[in-house]
Amino acid sequence: MSDTPPLAPEPLPSSPPPSEPEPEPVVGRLGMAVVVALPLHALALWLLTFAPGLVEAVYGQGVFPLLSALWALLDQTPASPAISLVIGLLAGLVVHARGQAKPVRTFLWRLIVALALLGHLFPICWGLNYWRPSIPQRKGLDLSDPPRAALEQSAGLICAATNRARVEWTELTRAELEERVDAAVRAFLAAEGLDEGLSSLRRPVRRMPAGLFLTGGWTGICLPWTTESWVDPGVDPRVLPVTMAHEKAHQAGFARESDCDLVAFLALVRSEDPQLRYAALFDVSALFGHHSPVGLSAEVLADHGVAAKRVEEVKIEVVQQATRAVYHTYLQVNAVQPGIDDYEWVERLIHAWLVKFPAEKERLQRIAAGS
Repeated sequence: MSDTPPLAPEPLPSSPPPSEPEPEPVVGRLGMAVVVALPLHALALWLLTFAPGLVEAVYGQGVFPLLSALWALLDQTPASPAISLVIGLLAGLVVHARGQAKPVRTFLWRLIVALALLGHLFPICWGLNYWRPSIPQRKGLDLSDPPRAALEQSAGLICAATNRARVEWTELTRAELEERVDAAVRAFLAAEGLDEGLSSLRRPVRRMPAGLFLTGGWTGICLPWTTESWVDPGVDPRVLPVTMAHEKAHQAGFARESDCDLVAFLALVRSEDPQLRYAALFDVSALFGHHSPVGLSAEVLADHGVAAKRVEEVKIEVVQQATRAVYHTYLQVNAVQPGIDDYEWVERLIHAWLVKFPAEKERLQRIAAGS
């Protein structure tokens, strides 16, 4: 009987090596959906161009005034809500990306998602204002080419009123100017039944470092998502009230530049403040001067020279050309067909307003007569 070697014990099953945690996706399904949905959102906006009445009834009279009231509350703080949101967003993206395996890639992808989300919010916060009826449409103005004689008559009246309205300018404090411009714009919008966004006007007009906007030839800006207004305090003091009134018109929901120029002119020219009246006329007199049989006085021309010099001293041509090209495209994408030339349309709007509303023409005649 032979000895049988003992059987070797079967090896115990080894534990599987610990699996590495699956890396967190750089952008989740929801984030990817936000990016992919942008073309669908653009299509929906295009379809809304065929229903301006619906946009006005739902958005213009309902949604935008509520958003404006919300931003008006937030804008009472010393810190800029828009800048605070941007800083908070970027800080959040950086903090989240630092804990990831590929922080740079994570940050960039999430930044793309954030920008796409801002794209979705743009129409709701501001962009749909471009699809609402313009002031000429709401007030029934005739914007067809006016007869030359009629345009010359309006231009002559504007220039004559500008000459008579000229005053030696007295610098106002920031608070005084803010109060007077705000009161003038509010009074005009209420009188004309254009006041659905009125609650948004009692907001500070913030000021950039002097000369920053002027490098591109701009005097002010209204940020679309928060309708927060900024102006360049380096502009001529006769231009500043008009710039502030223009930006306040944007805050009230008027997207087109010519509409805002019209609001600024009519609001300030109706003011009892002689400086605001002169500012309104001074701002448009250069446009109308090309058609006017009445020349501007030497004093008014000197004021124009001083105002232009302030811009020319800091303007950078290449910056102006680049920003104008970008904004021209932006306006055309948002249904403003003239693009950057929409600023020049205020001349035709003012002429049409004077034809439609004789009381406005009589007001200018009284100013031109010195009464």
